[in-house]
Formats: sequence, structure tokens, C-alpha cells
Amino acid sequence: MVTTPTPCPIKPLIHGYLDAVDRQPNGEIRIAGWIFREDARLETVDIVLNGHLWLSSIRLQERPDVLATYRATIGDRPHLAWSGFDVTAETPHG
Repeated sequence: MVTTPTPCPIKPLIHGYLDAVDRQPNGEIRIAGWIFREDARLETVDIVLNGHLWLSSIRLQERPDVLATYRATIGDRPHLAWSGFDVTAETPHG
């Protein structure tokens, strides 16, 4: 007997958004945004540019707006409030 698999929609567990990518007057780059996993709190984020690690272990900051926005669609997950990042650093070489 052959069975046909039941389609199962794949839903991403990781969500994120870049609010800003700006070059500062001193030549540094500022990147701000948010990222979260639905099922677990993230503590830090690494930023990769053109396939190369640029910044690592950036501690996530409070973003209550992200929690408020997603509460209606994925339920009450308090860890979403700690999903923001805003970092300014020297332009990577290369």
C-alpha cells in the first residue's frame, strides 16, 4: 500500500528585520534591527557581511514593540521583548 504524505506547511522559527543600515560621518557603519526565534530566547547575534564575520556576540536589547506586534499572531512569548540590536562599528576591511 502506497500512502501520500500529508502536506505540512513549513513555518520559519526565526524572524528578523533591519530598521537601519547607515554610514556615519566618521565612516563607521550603524546597523539596527531585531531578530528572534519563536521557540527560544536568543542572547546574542553575529553580523556577517559578504560571507565574512564582521561583529560577533552582539547582546540583544529590549524591543517591547516587537513583543507587542507579534503577540497577536504567535501568542505571548515574553522573550520577544529582548530581540533588538543597534551597533555602530568600523567598516569591515575588504
